[in-house]
Amino acid sequence: MHVRRFSSAPRDEFCRADYVAVPTDARLDRLAPHERLYIGTQTQDLMFRGDGLAGDNFHHADMRRGRGADNLEAYLRHDGEVKVYRIATIDIHALAKADPELHLLHLLMQQPLPRRAHQGWWLEQYVLHHEHPSWRWNQQGAASSVARWLSNPPPP
Repeated sequence: MHVRRFSSAPRDEFCRADYVAVPTDARLDRLAPHERLYIGTQTQDLMFRGDGLAGDNFHHADMRRGRGADNLEAYLRHDGEVKVYRIATIDIHALAKADPELHLLHLLMQQPLPRRAHQGWWLEQYVLHHEHPSWRWNQQGAASSVARWLSNPPPP
């Protein structure tokens, strides 16, 4: 598995980061439905386990579990390698603010966070609300409170 930072932000910015898992030959700006393997948020060391690999050892339980037989381990065994991109919160903010199509994400990121979540959680929730069935290993869609908010956002 390859790990890439999708940012020029310092490594410390990634202590709590969003990440996407895609086939190694996929392009993030043009993901086909079959290339959308997993989107997640690292919080409280759920994804990285130290074991001497400088934080680059991915053992996220949700990716391993996937959806039945379609999961990380089966993909690595039968389909090939996976590349995981880590995306810093600072980059998510900049993108949401700059792109008019992401206006709702920008507004969402200004809402109070649930306990134990961090700002990058909003990107995961936003994507899962709009594209949940497209992400092969994500079992759950967006949180119901986020789905309600996105379905009925405040007026501009």
